[in-house]
Amino acid sequence: MKSVLPFLILLAIPSLFAFTCPENHPEEGYTCQTSTYFLHVEFRGGNWSQQNFTDYLQQVLRLNYNPGFLTTLDLIIANSPIKSLDLTPLLGFYVSPKLMIENMPNLVEITGPVTNTPYQFNVEYLQILSTANPNARFNLTDLFKAAGSSLKTFDMHNSNFQSLDGLSHLTGLETVSFAANNIGALKAGDLTSSRLELVNLNGNQIIEIGEDVFQPQSVATDLLNTTLNIQIQGNNLTDERIHPNHGLDKTGRPVNLALNQNQFVFLSKVNFEPFLLADERNSISAAGNNFTCDQRMKWLKERRETLEKRVTGVDCQNDPGQTIFTTSLV
Repeated sequence: MKSVLPFLILLAIPSLFAFTCPENHPEEGYTCQTSTYFLHVEFRGGNWSQQNFTDYLQQVLRLNYNPGFLTTLDLIIANSPIKSLDLTPLLGFYVSPKLMIENMPNLVEITGPVTNTPYQFNVEYLQILSTANPNARFNLTDLFKAAGSSLKTFDMHNSNFQSLDGLSHLTGLETVSFAANNIGALKAGDLTSSRLELVNLNGNQIIEIGEDVFQPQSVATDLLNTTLNIQIQGNNLTDERIHPNHGLDKTGRPVNLALNQNQFVFLSKVNFEPFLLADERNSISAAGNNFTCDQRMKWLKERRETLEKRVTGVDCQNDPGQTIFTTSLV
């Protein structure tokens, strides 16, 4: 019996940390659900202010035995005209570092969606930040300098972003999704985390890839055999607006580059041959473009034996049923 008792005590310990929603709250219009490591708060309607929300979180801290065990904070804010302390429209929704970091050191995830309210979080210890909010207003440079290498997943699809400014501060990123935004160009330093494994930029308005966009700050030696998947599908890219020193050949890892459904007419040797020769595992998929098979892509056909299986979707609009590797026009 003595040997079993410590085990039973260990089983009971998590229940001590199960979170409880406050019964008294400053405004109606919210629901709250909790579990051992999870706090879900929904704000729908009501007349919440910045101070109301801060007070609410402070109640959570006082009520619960140890909020330091909180790992996931799920916030849903909808149809709630949240006001700042002087009752003007709230332009930034900020949870203080003291509440989010000192009192919740194990918090690793904030999920959404958050709607109708622009907001911002201190993310010094976060690993996952995800939302789908077309009204979000973020200053990445200011907001994420503190995150450093901690943030692993950054999902901001359908959030009305126009650039990736400041993303270079997040040196530990593994997954980046800015799909369905309004990004028009990729600039130097935008995607330089050496830990990246997935970049999803599908469904933007990208027309340009600049110099050193993909060149990592360093080569992660433990990821030399881990494929980096870069998806830039459903944009407006053309070969002419890609800088030849884009950095895709400098990753030190295999890269799958998805360029389907853009505005390409050809793939130039200067832009893509160094990338394909840098690693025999590198590949390009380019279906759904408007390729004209001519001398500008002769370099691909000359390397048919090694590239035909690695470069797919280069279908000749001027030679129906043929690809750059099978056409007789080149």
